[in-house]
Amino acid sequence: MTTNNKKRTTKQRIDQLEKKIARRLKFLALVVDDSERIIFNLGKETEHTQGDSHTHTKSEYIGSDFEIFGDFGQSMFGGNVIKIKYQGKLVFEAYWQTFAFNEKDGEVKLFDQGNWRDKLRSLARRAKKKKESKVQVIISKFDENVHLKELQLQAEKLGVPNP
Repeated sequence: MTTNNKKRTTKQRIDQLEKKIARRLKFLALVVDDSERIIFNLGKETEHTQGDSHTHTKSEYIGSDFEIFGDFGQSMFGGNVIKIKYQGKLVFEAYWQTFAFNEKDGEVKLFDQGNWRDKLRSLARRAKKKKESKVQVIISKFDENVHLKELQLQAEKLGVPNP
């Protein structure tokens, strides 16, 4: 094999690896975002402490197929951890220091190649819909309260007794 062929092969391998890494980083961001969405919209907070220079929150979602645990520590020293179990098996664990998972400070400790990934995306879509419906309920209640206040003011102006 000539030197040019070796260089081209190495270049091709570099390009291929760069593409794989880019796809994985994009997917990892989705997994972390989806996990947070599921925990916060469908799960519950299990621990919350507020100190002088830190906030530490643990939250979890436990469903039929998934158990998702989030350990979020916001301080100059703390970080964040997401652990995902699918059908009782740990399939994902990641740590990151900053607000959002990124390639500079994120570390994937476990990434199982199994079929849990599409099912997690589906669960996250359900969690998003639930949040959207919660928001609609809040907006609806707010609108009702605004309307009630307007009617009460109008009733007061007209001398109508307000029940």
